[in-house]
Amino acid sequence: GGNFLGEHVALAMDRLRQVIGLMAKHLDVQVAQLVTPEFNNGLPACLVGNRARQVNIGVKALQICGNSIMPVLLFLGTSITDKFPTHAEQYNQNINSMGQMSACLARQSISTLCQHLSICLLVCVQALDLRANIIEKETNYDARPLLSENTRRVYEAVRLIINVPIERKRPYIWDDGEHALDEHIARVAENLIGNENGPLYKLFSLTIMDSLHCADPGANQTHQPQGHEEQVAGVNIYKTGQGKSAIVLFTDIFGYTFINTRKLADRFANDTGTTVLIPDYFHGDPMNPTIPNYRDLLPDWLKRHPTTEACEIADKFISTIKGHYESIQVIGFCYGAKVVVYLITHPELSSTIKAAIVGHPSMLVKEEAKQIRRPILFLCAEIDHIFTPDIEEYFEKELATSGFGTFLKYPGTVHGFIVRPDGSPQVNQQSEKAVQDAIEYFKKNI
Repeated sequence: GGNFLGEHVALAMDRLRQVIGLMAKHLDVQVAQLVTPEFNNGLPACLVGNRARQVNIGVKALQICGNSIMPVLLFLGTSITDKFPTHAEQYNQNINSMGQMSACLARQSISTLCQHLSICLLVCVQALDLRANIIEKETNYDARPLLSENTRRVYEAVRLIINVPIERKRPYIWDDGEHALDEHIARVAENLIGNENGPLYKLFSLTIMDSLHCADPGANQTHQPQGHEEQVAGVNIYKTGQGKSAIVLFTDIFGYTFINTRKLADRFANDTGTTVLIPDYFHGDPMNPTIPNYRDLLPDWLKRHPTTEACEIADKFISTIKGHYESIQVIGFCYGAKVVVYLITHPELSSTIKAAIVGHPSMLVKEEAKQIRRPILFLCAEIDHIFTPDIEEYFEKELATSGFGTFLKYPGTVHGFIVRPDGSPQVNQQSEKAVQDAIEYFKKNI
């Protein structure tokens, strides 16, 4: 049961469970309003998709399931602190705090709440699809253009988790029997609480640079580097390949020694016949994912390594090597994308760069789009909370006007998927496709 000195733990856990029960009750009412025509402002009853079908219960099964879970959460919110035994340990502990038992019940309550939240999210996805269809005069079920940035992120993440693509021609649930909804509930719930690599877990754990994706090293990779280290313009570099043309790779926060990055550089050198150079613009001080709680160190690390400093180093580096190669192309991932865009938006440097690629870029601003004057390929994740949809759309529109931009998107992926795939078959496949697309682009522009 717990020691009598742990009463503060029991009281805190009791209160947490009470709040969870209250939250579930509020959510249950909101779901009821969404499925009821008298309250949902024009949406069909039960959020039915195919209204031509005579019998179609829409999301009614989801609502009833959530309605059944809500009383359980209210029950789990009952206090246990005042139900202590008075004769523990042969009356040696007259008041036993029940702290450990209250904490165990809180754990059960959180797990059950995630199931309830899953149901609410699935109902909301259906409601958003149907609302988009009403606004677009029954021509489109894709709600993304109507949503705020944060709502769009959740909407996209849920669709990604349940593996039901967003479609213009149909909502999430068209006929009531087409999906195994219990599986969808389980997937979303597991993502909320137990899958650290999942899009919802990361979305609700936002930190510096808007998401943990920027600081996630991905699945472990092994590789025997084929190049060597040397110094150019006072900067340590990794050099691989013996081609007459060069590709300069600007890294993410894990720097030029990161094995995933060197593996990519060797691949580019072998498959394009070029020399690939990776400059160390962090002066031997990249982020180290092996340090405990390394993500907490990221804000201070970014202060030590502002992108302005990295751009100055890249400027000097490109100016030094430009006379040694027949052509120079550049590629940047995440942090490094900012450096690439800097190079191709400054006239004194852009004339040296033949073409550029950025993969899941970060820290780009809309004003830079109009300044780009070299061909550039964007390799974009399907869900990216850093290179957000509104910024991506702006860049794509501006570069369509100038004719300099090409945009490719990879389904089932999140920020960081090219350099740091999470090891899942879908992401590995899309990461490989993006690498191959980059290789073909390089070969075309040598």
